[in-house]
Amino acid sequence: MSPSLSNVICSWSFYVALASSVYIILINLKLGTGTVPRVVVKQKLPISDECTDHTGSTVGDLNTWPSSAGSCDQNQCRHGVTFKFVLTYSCPSVSTGGENPDSVNCYEVADTSLSFPGCCPSIACNSSATTTTAAPSTCYDLSTEFACSVWYNMTQGCQSGVDGYGDRIYNYTVDFCNKTCGGQGGAEKKLGRHGKGKGLGSRGL
Repeated sequence: MSPSLSNVICSWSFYVALASSVYIILINLKLGTGTVPRVVVKQKLPISDECTDHTGSTVGDLNTWPSSAGSCDQNQCRHGVTFKFVLTYSCPSVSTGGENPDSVNCYEVADTSLSFPGCCPSIACNSSATTTTAAPSTCYDLSTEFACSVWYNMTQGCQSGVDGYGDRIYNYTVDFCNKTCGGQGGAEKKLGRHGKGKGLGSRGL
């Protein structure tokens, strides 16, 4: 059992005074080299009861067992002063709740041959799938329509050398308001940055 897991379990001692017998908690446990989300269910038992595994056998303090043969979870028995507890650790779903940022190219995978928590699902993405993002050359505004309209007017229609700020607004505008400025760039943008000793780069503002 990982020492960090024991530390997390010990931090739950304040729950003993609560009346409810079952608690469901979502925490981050540091197991191995990474931090992995875990769904934890805590069940309170009378001090006279025994923890039993999925076969009905008695389980001692700190011992662990799966909920069923081959299941991807882990139960642990804990002996307290006035109660006993069974802590059940299981895997959260990575296919719901916004965990998958790209449902077109990415999908849930799991290696059920591994022991918990290695058997928990993760997200894998198909690198050969057609990208769904816009091409870098696509002409669109990165800034808001209002901001682009203000900067457009301050540069007299995205003209170099007229903004009064050493072309700082001009450079910023043509980088982030490509559609507003008619898809300008290239030679005109280059002139704004290097021509006449002006220009402080696209983020010089």
